[in-house]
Parts: sequence; C-alpha cells; structure tokens
Amino acid sequence: MLAYPEYDEDDIINIANYTEAIQYAASNTNVEAFIRSTTGVASYVNDAKQLYPRVLFFMPMGSNSFQELQIFNQEEPPVIVTSGAGDEEGRNNTGYGKGLEFWDWDLTQTQEPSEDQSSYSNGIILGKLLKIKHTLNCSWWEARWRARVTADRTEPNRETYPWDIRNGYGRINVDRAVSFKGYIPPDPYLDPTIVNQPLIKGLIKEIETPFGIGSYIKLKLINIEYNKVWFQLDIYDEKQAYLSGKLPLGTKFLKLNQVSINFNNSLYELLTQHPLLQGAVIDQ
Repeated sequence: MLAYPEYDEDDIINIANYTEAIQYAASNTNVEAFIRSTTGVASYVNDAKQLYPRVLFFMPMGSNSFQELQIFNQEEPPVIVTSGAGDEEGRNNTGYGKGLEFWDWDLTQTQEPSEDQSSYSNGIILGKLLKIKHTLNCSWWEARWRARVTADRTEPNRETYPWDIRNGYGRINVDRAVSFKGYIPPDPYLDPTIVNQPLIKGLIKEIETPFGIGSYIKLKLINIEYNKVWFQLDIYDEKQAYLSGKLPLGTKFLKLNQVSINFNNSLYELLTQHPLLQGAVIDQ
C-alpha cells in the first residue's frame, strides 16, 4: 500500500485483534489483502489458504537481522507473500532462507549502518503487487508471477537466478511486470478441482455416424491445457438412449490448437466456476 500515492489511509482498515481481522476479511468481499507484520509466518499459512485467492496474505520472513531462517523446507514461497528489507545495501539485509519471495526498501532509509525493517518493506511489496493487479485487472497469482519473472536482481550477493536464498526473486519492478508478455502458468496455490455434477446438457442435432443418424450429442470430456483444448462428443440415436445407458453410435473429437489463454480461462470458468488449472480434465 505504501508504494503508490493512490493507495492511502482510506484503503486500509486496522483491526488489532487477529481473530476479528480474519473474520472481517472472510466476510467482507471488498478486502483484497491481509497484511500482518510479525514473526511466525508458518503458523498463518492455513488461515491464508482459507481466504485465498480473493485475499492474499503478506508477512515478513521473520527477522530484522541478516540470518538464515529455517522456517520452510522448500525454496518455493508459501501462499503468503514473504518479505525482506534493505536500503543502502542494495540487497536484502534481513532474515532469509527457503520461502523468501521479495525484498524492498523499508521506510527508514538512513545512513549506514541502519537497521532494516522487513515489517515496513512488507507494505511496499503489497502496494507494488496491488498496483500490478489493479493496472491489469488480473488475479493475485498473475500479478505475483509477473513480479517474480521481471524483478530487479542486481544484488551484490546474489548467487542464483531467478530465485536466491538471500534475496528471493528480488525487488519488484512494477513497470516491467505490467508490460510482461510471457506465459502465465496456472496458480500453484489452488487445489485441483474435480467436477462431479454435469454442467452441460446434450445437444439435439442430427449428425451422421457409421451406424446411422444420431439426433442427440452429449459432451463427454473436455481437456483444457495452456493453449489447447479438445472435446469428446458421444453421439446417440436419441436422448433416451443416452439416459438408459446404451452405447453411443459414434464418438467425435474436436481439437483446437493455439487458442488464447483468455479463451481457455473463460471456458473453464464457465464450466466449473474455478480458475483454469493446467491439464485439468472435466469429465461430464
């Protein structure tokens, strides 16, 4: 919130009690982000999952001292966006380790030696991601991915790219993130969706098969991938044949290649009311 002047105090609600704050975020659909500047990030992951993807959590990695933290077992950041801080050093100068996502300046840029505060950079990182999200009218995940792949990674102690144990993905560059034209992968923080109830009715239309004319077409299977989608259509002589469990007269496959991400997103959301997941199979 602190990175852009259009986000001011009117956009922030302070609730001292954590439980009350969680309840407010869960019940108020206008809430987009939840920021908590304290240690113990791992203990808040379950709460963050309950509010995601509408609400994204932001928390410091957990230490204002430059030391490795053994909080997470995987390099991949959790559903919570974790922050580190630095200013004069040009790098993260607070706690680091597996799970660190971004670092940024804090609010107290003083002459060296200064004490960097990841609690303050936390708000700057939130503001940058929110700026990307609002500019593009995209999901939190898309804003987050764009920020990761386009971040500034010029730290003098960086050893690996694009993620580094001391600096995470780097310092968010909003302009580059907004202009990024590359691939946006499926959101890894969403659980795969299994659809049990049919959402598509059959189509009444005459179509020729090797075993006669069918008049009822049932969409059997849809497979949606990044830029491809294919449909399996079962053809019955009439609707009653389908309802009684008879075998179809024939099956046709419709394959579309090089379709747009927006097309697949719209198709998937129309069918399931859930965001697109790569390789998702919808059995109707």
